[in-house]
Amino acid sequence: MTPRYISRKGKEVQLTITKHASIRFRQRWSRLYNEPVPEDIDLEIAMKFNKASQVKNLSRHEKKRKKRHNDDVLYFRNGDLTFIVRDAKIITIEISTKEKRALNKRCPEFFS
Repeated sequence: MTPRYISRKGKEVQLTITKHASIRFRQRWSRLYNEPVPEDIDLEIAMKFNKASQVKNLSRHEKKRKKRHNDDVLYFRNGDLTFIVRDAKIITIEISTKEKRALNKRCPEFFS
């Protein structure tokens, strides 16, 4: 299963998952759900992404990031997770709910 979405022009766009996105998903999964990380990370990312919807009403932070990257960034949200897509690649995955956003920060347990 590969992550995909339908573009504004009606074309199906298949995405690749960067190594950075896989690492961040692994770290944030364990912080968010307090569960063991799934064995097949790419499959889990694809399943969550395919259920996500594109964010139309961007926050101030998302607009700033979009401007910095020449309007080349798309945001997709599924529950607590936001998938950031650029150039047909999922470049990172963030925890986006306000109460849990602090879990995006680095934790010493991952950098020891």
